[in-house]
Amino acid sequence: MTKIFGEIESGNYIEVRTKISLIGKRKFANSAKSSLGMIDGALGYRHISIDQDADIILLRNSLTSITTDGKTKSKNLTLQDIDDSIENLENFEQAIEFLKRENKLGVYGELTELSKEELEIRRDNIYSNLEFIENLIEEKGN
Repeated sequence: MTKIFGEIESGNYIEVRTKISLIGKRKFANSAKSSLGMIDGALGYRHISIDQDADIILLRNSLTSITTDGKTKSKNLTLQDIDDSIENLENFEQAIEFLKRENKLGVYGELTELSKEELEIRRDNIYSNLEFIENLIEEKGN
């Protein structure tokens, strides 16, 4: 099953597979752990190459096509193809969050392990944050 992010009429959209394979999930988890392991007390953070970034691995492994300015590429998609499609930046970001949520990866996987009480606390914090954002929006609207 696939999902499209973006508006087809605009000529800028992407299509991703909605389910991630076991190997894809492991690649995501291992790259996320690897990123955390890049901390070195004396030197600060070490550089991690973009092809080792967990979100990029997730996106790259699930992309079936990229359409930019009406031109579609669906075979041999590379990091350069993703980078060249600036028009799809928001679509890429939305797809990454969707894939993590849909496949219970990263923080979404951690949420499934929480108790009902812990989930209620997180929910209340989110509502509090939304209220704060709504107030900021109202202030900026005046």
